[in-house]
Amino acid sequence: MNNYSINEELNKLFDKWHEEIYPDEKIFIRDGIINEVIWESTPKKILFIAKEANNRSDVSWDFREWWGDSFNYTFSHRVAEWAYGILENFTDYDTIDSYVKKLETLQKIAFMNINKTGGVGTASNQELKNHIDKSKSYILKQIEIINPEIIISCIGDDLNDYLFSEKNWSKSGFAIWVKKYENAKLISFLHPSARSFASAPYCLLKSVFESQPFKNL
Repeated sequence: MNNYSINEELNKLFDKWHEEIYPDEKIFIRDGIINEVIWESTPKKILFIAKEANNRSDVSWDFREWWGDSFNYTFSHRVAEWAYGILENFTDYDTIDSYVKKLETLQKIAFMNINKTGGVGTASNQELKNHIDKSKSYILKQIEIINPEIIISCIGDDLNDYLFSEKNWSKSGFAIWVKKYENAKLISFLHPSARSFASAPYCLLKSVFESQPFKNL
C-alpha cells in the first residue's frame, strides 16, 4: 500500500517555508490539494494559483480546511466554475447551477497563493515580486510536489513572467498567454475576483482550451 501523502509533504514544506522566510510573521496561510483522496481519482489534475488571501484575522488558517466543507465570496465561485468547465468539457455555463455542485468541484482541485502571509486589500505587483524574490524556490517546489497537468495562474502576465520566465509564452488567439511548464499546460488567466459578467471568463477559458496553440503544448 502506498502511504505517501502529497499534503503531508506540503505541510513539511510549509513548516520550513514559514520558519526560514517568514519567521517573524504570525500568519501563514496554507493551501494545496483540497481533498487528496478525490484528487487521486480526478482525471485532470488542475492547480489554480492566486496572489494572496484576503485575510483580516490574526490567526493562520488553511484553504484545504475551508474549501473542504464550505465556501463563499465571488473568488471561490469563479474558481469552482472554471474548474467545473475544465473537468466537464465546458458544458453550458447555466448547468453550473448549485452551491453543492461547486463545492464538490472544489474538492477535485489544488490551489495555492504566492504570498502565504495574506493581505487586506490589493497588493501591488512590486510587493508580490518581493514575495517571489524571497520565496521563489518554495513556490516552485510546491508546484513540483502537487505535479499538476493544468495550471491556471491568476496573478497577471507581469508576475507570471517574473515567476515562470518571460520566455516561450505563446499567444492563444484570445489575448491570453499559454506555455508549457514542466509537465503542465500553463495559462496566464484572469483573477477570479475580476469584475465581469460571470459567464464571460468561463467562455473565454473555454476558447483558450479549444485554441490550437493550447492544444499544441
